[in-house]
Amino acid sequence: MNGIENYHSNGGNNRLTKGQFLILKENQKYEVSFENKKNATLGICIDLSLNNINERLIDLYENEILFNTIFSCYSFSPLGDSFQFFSEQTANKMNGIEILSSISSQLISFSDEVLEIQMRLSSVAKKIETKRMLVVKLMTSKDFIYKNYNSKITLNHLALESGISKFHFSKLFKNCFQKSPLELQELLRMRKAKKMILTREIKLTDIAFYLGYSDLAAFSNRFKKHFGIPPSSIL
Repeated sequence: MNGIENYHSNGGNNRLTKGQFLILKENQKYEVSFENKKNATLGICIDLSLNNINERLIDLYENEILFNTIFSCYSFSPLGDSFQFFSEQTANKMNGIEILSSISSQLISFSDEVLEIQMRLSSVAKKIETKRMLVVKLMTSKDFIYKNYNSKITLNHLALESGISKFHFSKLFKNCFQKSPLELQELLRMRKAKKMILTREIKLTDIAFYLGYSDLAAFSNRFKKHFGIPPSSIL
């Protein structure tokens, strides 16, 4: 989506900008307004009709946080990739049912992940709105790591961006995703390193610097600790 849309529903307002999406329940009434009427606002609207669609979509209604929450097209989520793809393919004029059918599995998986995070937050948050806020903040932080894993990432920066104290952020993140922020970053670096090495087109030193390591020795040590073998052994 380009531009800014305001969705007014149930007495509240959701302000969507580029790279964000909102899911509303079937038959939920809403109004849309645009902040800048001079410039065209481009986006995609999917009809969440449950007729002739994967029956598991009905289970989504049990996931309250999934609805009326502003999510981003997270880079770690196949659903986010699908929304971005279809927003770029509007010329095909696919109807909402066709689009929803094609991404139903991603929507279900996304809902499952949101629900899993909610469950893991149950010990620290009781109110649904508190859980909603934490889910969005933690998923946004995870997305930041996916997009910037080859750069220096600090807990201080992530905590500051999320608005959660450093101590609580680290604890919540690991509880929800089963890895600390730095462990997730290391995992993504190692996955990328292996792919780059297998192409046999890039020097190990260049891979090390690209992934944010200070030198080849530091990269080789981390690679061996992760895979059990040095990177030079798979060249």
